[in-house]
Amino acid sequence: MKRFIIPLIAAFAIPTAVNAGVDPEVHKICKEVNDYMGCVKANSTSKSLLFKEPNKKIKNKFFTTNDQIKVENWKKENFDPSKQASVGYIYAWADDDSGIYAIKVFSSGAAGKAGLKESSLITYIDDQKLSEADAETVNKLYLGGRKLTGIYKGKNFTKTLKDFSVLNKKGMKEFDYYMAQTLRLESGLEGDVDYIVLPEIKENIKKNLYDYYAEKRAEYLESLKDFTIFEGKKILASRLCPQNENMYWMNETYRGETTIKEIGCMTKKENETYWRKRTKEYTTFNGKKYTASIICPEGENMRWQKVPKFLGGYNLEEIGCMSEKEHNDYWVNQKIINQRNRELQQRQTMQDLQNFLEETSRRNEESRKERNRIQENHNRWVEQFNRDQQNYQQQQELNRSLDKLNKSVDSINNKMWGY
Repeated sequence: MKRFIIPLIAAFAIPTAVNAGVDPEVHKICKEVNDYMGCVKANSTSKSLLFKEPNKKIKNKFFTTNDQIKVENWKKENFDPSKQASVGYIYAWADDDSGIYAIKVFSSGAAGKAGLKESSLITYIDDQKLSEADAETVNKLYLGGRKLTGIYKGKNFTKTLKDFSVLNKKGMKEFDYYMAQTLRLESGLEGDVDYIVLPEIKENIKKNLYDYYAEKRAEYLESLKDFTIFEGKKILASRLCPQNENMYWMNETYRGETTIKEIGCMTKKENETYWRKRTKEYTTFNGKKYTASIICPEGENMRWQKVPKFLGGYNLEEIGCMSEKEHNDYWVNQKIINQRNRELQQRQTMQDLQNFLEETSRRNEESRKERNRIQENHNRWVEQFNRDQQNYQQQQELNRSLDKLNKSVDSINNKMWGY
């Protein structure tokens, strides 16, 4: 990403902020301590630069004595425009890379004397098109270029920087304030962002500048949140606790599963008092005492429900820690669920009955067909048997007739031949 650069120098040399705005001296003391943030809070007194109240002579809350000191240190380590000549303006890349915007023009600087206006879009420097140049080339043109061409409020302009000069007292006040805001925003602290990101061009440099500072702020706020380690994982607090308070957690075990839950932000003394007051709840059912498996957070109580035993009767089982409203809502939802289950069961029963009747009817029909088939087979067998009997009787009659005939023939032969 082509991002903005601090004016007047070839490299952006802002000193690295120690742990998101923590004073370096305090950081040296606390860097080896396990409870880093607790150590920082304990060692950050009213004399600490980080938490010093704003200078009463400076009305703006974003320019405190601490900010002044940081700016002076930055100038000593990097660049002091009251002692070294410069172009006298700051730029930020346009999100569409069409050029650079002059986001700050200092009084008495070369750019200010040439009439360059803040929020001007510079598209050419010394007749070189910036949209076609890389960041390093643009930086060199910015530091040494004199002819600025671009657009301001819809109109084209050309400005020529003459003598590069140091900033006067007024210009230095503007520079110091700008640097203070830049250092604040870079560290994730609150700052006068509208002074850095001009509202009229905010949408044009949103990606390269405004969103960058928003990410820094989010990272800083996230770094201030308390955390704990549970089952080897870092658990971050859901919110940032007020000064002198920390987030406290408690373990919950339900049906063999242990989870972690926030109690809330409180001082160490409040936390000790909290635990002294908390005892496990219990209830009695059928002469048996049931003790809760966990201590519920303040405002909640352990809730129970009856569950049937395998061989008859009931036991009590934990539902969980709930407020009165959560408990009422639970049973309302449970009644709805039970009603739905009953309706589903009734529908299933009716469907099962319908399936049973249909299956019974189908089987009866198959039985009827089978009986008919057996009866038909029986009738065919009886008919065949009767036919066979009739044929047998006819054959017997024929055999008797043949026997009679044979006897008659034998008698005739005997008579004829004299046997």
